[in-house]
Amino acid sequence: MRKLAQHTQEATVEIQDMITQLQQSAQKAVGLMDRSVTEASAGVDSVSQAGGELEQIVTQIQSLNDMNFQIASSAEQQASVAGEMNQNLTNVKDLVQASVTVASELHETAEMVEQSAQSLKDKIDAFKV
Repeated sequence: MRKLAQHTQEATVEIQDMITQLQQSAQKAVGLMDRSVTEASAGVDSVSQAGGELEQIVTQIQSLNDMNFQIASSAEQQASVAGEMNQNLTNVKDLVQASVTVASELHETAEMVEQSAQSLKDKIDAFKV
């Protein structure tokens, strides 16, 4: 009976050691799980922050696209205005050339009228005694 009691005592100590080891392992596992939860939470926060920053980048890119569109529209309007100004300057040049031609013709006509007047005066003076 002593042997049985001793054997039972040894088995109990061995079971107690196994339970202690299982508890220690379970505590380590709980600690690792807590750490994993903390790190996962930090990872979720980082991903959330990165998502917010990406949204800001997308907003800024959209703003740049809008500015580029406005610049392109302004450049197109300026090109149109420059074309109109070019046409207006061409029209002014044509009018100036036409005015010069008319002025030249008027000058020639005035000279002819002056010559005719002088000729007429000379003829009238020929009749005067």
